[in-house]
Amino acid sequence: MSTQSTATTRYLEADGIRFAYRLIGNSTINGTDSPPPLLMLNHIRSTIDLGGPVGTSIKDFSRNLISFLQALLLILNTPIVDVLGFSLGGYVAQQLVLDAPDLVHRLVLSGTGPSLGPNLQRPMAEIQSDVFEDPAVVANAVAAFFPAIVSDYGYAWINRSLSSRAGIAGTNGEPPIAPFTGGVALQNLTEAYLSWDSDPAPYSLLQTIQKDVLVTVGQNDLVIPTNNGIVLGHQLPRANLVQYPTSGHGHLFQYAGIAAKQISGFLNGDTWPISPFSAEFVDSIIQAYGGLDRYSKLSNVELKFDFTGATLGLKGRHTHLTPIASVSTTEQKVSYRGLGGPADEVWVFTPTKVNKQRPDGSIIGSRENPRQAFADHKMETPWDDFHFLYFSGYALWQYINFPYLLARGDITTKEIASHQEQGETWRVLKVTFPDPSAFASHSTVQKYYFNDKLELVRHDYAPDVLAGAPAAHYTVDNVVVDGMKFSTSRRVVALGPDGTPMYNGPIPTLINLAFRKIALKGSAAVEGPENVWSLTDAPSPRE
Repeated sequence: MSTQSTATTRYLEADGIRFAYRLIGNSTINGTDSPPPLLMLNHIRSTIDLGGPVGTSIKDFSRNLISFLQALLLILNTPIVDVLGFSLGGYVAQQLVLDAPDLVHRLVLSGTGPSLGPNLQRPMAEIQSDVFEDPAVVANAVAAFFPAIVSDYGYAWINRSLSSRAGIAGTNGEPPIAPFTGGVALQNLTEAYLSWDSDPAPYSLLQTIQKDVLVTVGQNDLVIPTNNGIVLGHQLPRANLVQYPTSGHGHLFQYAGIAAKQISGFLNGDTWPISPFSAEFVDSIIQAYGGLDRYSKLSNVELKFDFTGATLGLKGRHTHLTPIASVSTTEQKVSYRGLGGPADEVWVFTPTKVNKQRPDGSIIGSRENPRQAFADHKMETPWDDFHFLYFSGYALWQYINFPYLLARGDITTKEIASHQEQGETWRVLKVTFPDPSAFASHSTVQKYYFNDKLELVRHDYAPDVLAGAPAAHYTVDNVVVDGMKFSTSRRVVALGPDGTPMYNGPIPTLINLAFRKIALKGSAAVEGPENVWSLTDAPSPRE
């Protein structure tokens, strides 16, 4: 078993060209009985530690690659390869499958786009300048590949790239570690990139590619704009598209573990769990609510609201509360006053511990692993203070941090069949959450319904802590606070045996939340009235 750190450099000649390559993984391949090897085609300035002449045409690259593969596949005793093309490598991969479809099994296209065609975007000039800078400046490369908020992933990628061969480079005939491609080779690559970008022929042939394709994009790719990857996915008849949140051109490096698992599953022919373009739908929802950039600058949302409903009485709690809450946007944490106990007592929720505190921060009492305390509960089982705090904490945290929490890497989404209700057609998103030990929520699987404005109108779940009783949660009366949208009225009703919401039936409202005040805290919040909404002082923003 060889790795990037241990694989030796090999050579072969084909059509008068000497090619260098490495075999990583299990190099024992037994013809058609083995999965196809994966050919990896890298980005514009990546080498395998060798300098050499580089062609000036993507089509020339493809012709040379075909010669290389025909020779290599004889050595490996296999007729076909899977191909992963990243960035410029994605251009070469597209041309390869057009020129020699019989050599390619499945195709992964990451951080790339099609050639000249409609509805494409050009990268910003300053980003192109950073990418083609000679010699390369590491800080500029990281800034081009990764959003500033996750730049640490970029430097980790650079460090891996420079250190992975450190133990073998320059010894026993192995080439030394080379810098990013520069000089004449970079000029040639630039010419190849520009000529591909101005050629409409490959774009016009994309719909003839009858291969299973996985297209991956970063949410905000500045090098090859995200939009271009989405267009590429739409043009390929058998493509799935995955969009990685809070990422850019370097999304594969930022989400290395998740990407490796998804790509391996795709190449192995596993049932593909992600509906095509559901990630695009999620991104549109997040943008409709204010966008991740604005959300990422918040620290807390402070709230005052009326909390009523039949569930409170059923669980032995006061049936009309007016708590004040501070909901964190950086971790699963909510602090309450007025949820129970004396007025100055602070109740604090986290997924692993809930506690009651005095005003000076000293602990009155706490419960570790609070979700375990709901084991064997029935619907009518009464709740103590800690049960109630855990439920009220995770529920409010989820409501206030939606839809931005959908950008988490451990949450998966799938758009399912639309739904008819109240004379409207609502799009429906099925969301699978992590295990409750890692992320506190009502249940592992939940459904969200959206109107034509991409506003959440209904949310279905079956809370584990309420004996799995199914419920429909309706949200209305949206307001915009400093550019971010919030619902100010929430009503939860039971779902009948046939799944019909019982909002007009004999069972009363289970939970009702009516917000009186919403205030944003953090660098995104503007000092002054823009970052506060009050039902009494500023009812006009209702929409």
